[in-house]
Amino acid sequence: MQLKNDFSQNTVLTQQEQRQAKINKEVASILEVVYRDPAAFREVNATVFSGFYEDERVLLKDLLFPEFSPVYLIDNFKNYKSPVGSFRRNFLEELSKGQYPLLKEFIHSQASNANYSARGATALTTILPAVDTASEIFSKSSGVSIYFPYSENFGSNFTSAYFDSVNTSPFGNLVTIVSIVENADSAWGSEAYRRYVTATGTNQVAYRKVRVDDAYAELKPTHVVGTGARPANEPPIPPPAPLPQIKRVFIGWARLKDKQYDKFFSWSNGGGSEVKFCRLSAYLQLTNQQVNTFADQFEVHFKRRDITRGIWKKIYSVWDADWVVSNLEQVIAVYEEDTEGTKTFTAGLSAGLTTTLTVPGATAGTTTTGTLGYSVTVKTQDEIMLQSKYTRVAYFGAAKADLGCGFQMCDKRGGACRYDNTFLTTGNWPIYNCGSNLSYTWTYNTY
Repeated sequence: MQLKNDFSQNTVLTQQEQRQAKINKEVASILEVVYRDPAAFREVNATVFSGFYEDERVLLKDLLFPEFSPVYLIDNFKNYKSPVGSFRRNFLEELSKGQYPLLKEFIHSQASNANYSARGATALTTILPAVDTASEIFSKSSGVSIYFPYSENFGSNFTSAYFDSVNTSPFGNLVTIVSIVENADSAWGSEAYRRYVTATGTNQVAYRKVRVDDAYAELKPTHVVGTGARPANEPPIPPPAPLPQIKRVFIGWARLKDKQYDKFFSWSNGGGSEVKFCRLSAYLQLTNQQVNTFADQFEVHFKRRDITRGIWKKIYSVWDADWVVSNLEQVIAVYEEDTEGTKTFTAGLSAGLTTTLTVPGATAGTTTTGTLGYSVTVKTQDEIMLQSKYTRVAYFGAAKADLGCGFQMCDKRGGACRYDNTFLTTGNWPIYNCGSNLSYTWTYNTY
């Protein structure tokens, strides 16, 4: 059974997706009431702006279990001086009064307490929050989440001064609420507006149906009820101190200027783009075997706002800790990681080139020369973003030269211009690949 008026005509959902869609809709309906309390609205935004999770999100589990949530412990959250527990109090009060059968069924079965308003917090804390159960609601990795796309556009509003002002406002908070019910780049949402009620002579917050897409969310605050949130990557452990004459190669800055690689609204993989920068190398691989893994890889997350506006992002992650002289050729490979679909990187050393290989079964350190091919399969539904072979001589010989794209990195819209001169005393690093969706600087330092 489909949820009326929320699916495109061609949408076909599994039984689990139908259930998840209904849960999302129940949570979204509760938010329409909860967000009339400025303190609860402030709490949600403070958790999102804390940056604890990647891609502008917070889990419902965090908001309902603040005493167990790591989000509430970090300084970035505390700096907003947000109230704690306002969201839970309002959420449970509305849950006790409204028709939310799936949420009530779960909390009642877990906590054996139907009086959510009076004893809801006590009931909830009897559910061990560390246990990753009830994946549709409270899971750590795939439970219900609130996503605030383009949050950076509105960050200047969410200050202590702003909330001190709205706490005295009778109008509540105006935000559009969307629940994910299919994989799509646009969806129906509930847009809050102020309505004057003649009979009572008062202003009230009401909601109207609107179609939400990237262009809409860029201009109006939007909260999306979906699933899953991943903690932001911790700063990488710095590599060991380099030995003399090491040439360490980095991906410096990067930009996606046009294409969003994930759907805006998705069951499991929506929002921003998770881009993998990888290195393919046959150096010191076993002879007579095909290379089927990347030598190195790291992930860079691009928010939808980054892509829509073509904003350059500073990365400076190590692509090759030391491109040694005897490693004659390597491949820079880039793709956007998905949960479904596969693509295969295939390549081999250029004609006439050999590399140093390890002899299987021989004494440690025994090497020979030869050629190998590559074949690495990855999970992605998109085309491979980049697969380029470079000899060591070609890379270092032209690493500081204009490659036809110039040196100035300008955001496509509403941003700034800058140069990448990291490690350099004079000049700037050139831009690679400016004619494609992905552009980047590819830098090195000698130690």
